[in-house]
This record gives sequence, C-alpha cells and structure tokens, in this order.
Amino acid sequence: MRGLESGASQGSAAERLLQAVGGMWRSHGRAQMSARLVGQRAGVQASQINYYFGGFEQMLCSAQAQAIEAASQWCEARLMDLTPMDLSVAQGESFAHILAGLIEAWCTEAADLAFAWTECLLLAGRDPGYADAARQWQALWTRFFDALCARAGLSAHSALMRHFFYGEAFMHRLIWRPALDRAVLAESCVSWLRLLLSGEAGTTPLRACVQTEVCRYAPAVLVVGSVQAQIAEAAADLVEREGAAAVTHRAAAAAAGLTLGATTYHFSSSDALLGAAWAAIYARLTRPDANDTAPPSAEETVSRADFMAVMTHFFDNPQPQNHMRGMEELVSQAARDPNLSGVGAMIRYTRGQTTYLTLRRLPREGAAADRQTAALVSTWLQGLGRDLRGMTSAERAQAVHQHLSMMLDILKVSA
Repeated sequence: MRGLESGASQGSAAERLLQAVGGMWRSHGRAQMSARLVGQRAGVQASQINYYFGGFEQMLCSAQAQAIEAASQWCEARLMDLTPMDLSVAQGESFAHILAGLIEAWCTEAADLAFAWTECLLLAGRDPGYADAARQWQALWTRFFDALCARAGLSAHSALMRHFFYGEAFMHRLIWRPALDRAVLAESCVSWLRLLLSGEAGTTPLRACVQTEVCRYAPAVLVVGSVQAQIAEAAADLVEREGAAAVTHRAAAAAAGLTLGATTYHFSSSDALLGAAWAAIYARLTRPDANDTAPPSAEETVSRADFMAVMTHFFDNPQPQNHMRGMEELVSQAARDPNLSGVGAMIRYTRGQTTYLTLRRLPREGAAADRQTAALVSTWLQGLGRDLRGMTSAERAQAVHQHLSMMLDILKVSA
C-alpha cells in the first residue's frame, strides 16, 4: 500500500484527496462518502485512490492521521494562548469559563477537526480498523487535559474533565440558537465545576428555560403496534445499520413494508421522521434487559456495587452500544443539516432523564440528586463511553471501574 508520503512525492493528487476528505467529515460523514464523490471534490480520478493509498478505507485512515496531527497543533496553540496566565487562580467557576471557551473554539474554529474526531469514534465502534486512530485521539486529549488541569491545580479531575469535554463538545456542534447555545454551555460548565469541587451542581435557570422551549420538538409518543411505531422502528434500524443519512421517507417505507404515502402521511418532514427514530432508539436503550427477569421498581434502592456492575456490562455489551452509536449518528446528522436543528436541540437539552431516575435510587449522602446533576452526569457518561472506543474488553472494564468510582465519590454515593 502506498502511504501519504509516497503519494505526495508524486504530486498533489494525494494531498487533494486528503483535503477533500478533511472537509467531508463535516459536510457528509462516512456514510455519504464514496470514492467517486471524494474524487470529484479533489479533482482527481477515483481510480487514483487505490494507487496512492491502497483502498478507500486506507485513505480515510490517512485522513484521520492528518486530522489528528492538525488537532495536536490546535491543542498546543490553545495551551500557548494560556501560557502567560497563572491558571492556579482560575480554579472553580473561573476555570469553567476557560473550558466553555475551549469547547466553543473547538466546535467553531476547528469544526472540520471536530467532525473528523466524532466520525472516528463512531467508526471505531463498528470497524476495528479505526481502533488505532481512536486511541491516538484519546492520547491527544489525555495529554491536553493533563497539561491544562495541572496548570489550574485540577489534576485530580483531569480524566473526568476530559470525558465531560467529550460529551459537551459532541453536542455543541449542533447549532440551534447560537447565542443561547453558547450561554447554556457556559452555565453547564460552571455547574460541572461546582459538581466536581463540591458535589452539588447548583441551579441552571437557562437550561431549565431552554428545556421548556425544545419540548415542542419532541416526537409524539409511539404506541406499540401502531403504524407510527412500525415506521419509527424501521427508521431506527436504518440509523443503526447505515447511519442517519440513510433515513429517507422512501427508505423507511421500504424497510417498514409500507407505501411511501403512508410514511409521509404519518411523518410529513425529515425532522419528524428522525425524531421518531430517536424516540425508538431511546426506547431501546431504556427498555429493561431481556435477561433481567425482575427489573427493580423506580423507588427500589440500587447499591453502588450493583450500579457499577450494570454500567460495566452496559459499556461492554454490543447491543446497547449499537443503540448509543445510533443516537450519535442522529446528533451528527442534525449538526450537519440546519433543517434538523430543532430535533438536535431536543436531543441535546432533554438528556439526563433516565440518569435522573437512576441517581435517585442510589444511596447518597444528603439530598437526592436533582435534574441538573443528572444532565451533567449523563453528559459525562456519554463522554466516558466515547473514551472507551478502541479499547479491549478488559481495558474498558478497568477504565469504567476507575472513573465511575471517582464520579460516585463526588456524588457522595455510599458503598
């Protein structure tokens, strides 16, 4: 196989191909890329992909390596920006604004890289060929947050801070109402630092206001056995199997065994159809495990040890992880398509509902966890899940135990 260096030495064709892929992570995503389309964007014959890289997937891996290098330079530049500052005085809520600024800059100034990163994590969950790239991304962010948190006197929280960045930056690619999104991001980061340092998140009035607003984008309740549920399940299957870009009214109709007219009658727009797919995937994630013959009630206490075991199984179980990737596919598609901004906002700002019910069942010192704490923990858990991509089963189990123990200590969950 010819690598990037070999291709570049024979002209700029390989460089143009990689440049085209670099922009298409954001505009198309892997699901909508093809050799023909990349070649057109690069002004290069598609047959040259094999010549320079040995195949289409090898080219994408080379493009990931290029993105990782560019992201490493971005991280170094951000650390240099902060070099003159004594970050030890920026502990607590002050550091939260630095974190929010970094997330904003990553998702706007470096948007192509942000999409390259998230696409890599999605691909690594399906294709072992991307596991090495996922590990390189993890190593990059580990170095960055270790250095950043050390300078702010927050080294003990470096890994948790990294996971929260993973979760919040993934969602901040969504553009709904930019000024409000940025304000809620800052509020969430402040709340996150409060939680890390005191165990209490405090109030978040902006998020509460936004949650009320985005409820209008929520899909209708799916009645089991109804035509709407049948279409939603078919759309969810398409998302999990082929990516959110594959969900069209025609494709959903074919998958559900219905006419196109029936599908458009029940879901007249693309955002309505993707919203229904989200509802179906969410139901799959929150459905009791088929092997659990007696799932606990909402009021029954769950021990810390049992919760740790459940989460370890969750992160190592291919089925729920496939559902999680389906949710991530929907978020990425909503981030690409302005017509889906409402669905994206609904997914972003209503997260944490299941986490809230779970946290309230854990034995905790003081008052039970509130909804804001649950939203923050949900964001962190999603980030942790992305950090585990590319790891072996044993490595995942060790990482989940280590980091979840730290979070439960912060939440003051007793043994």
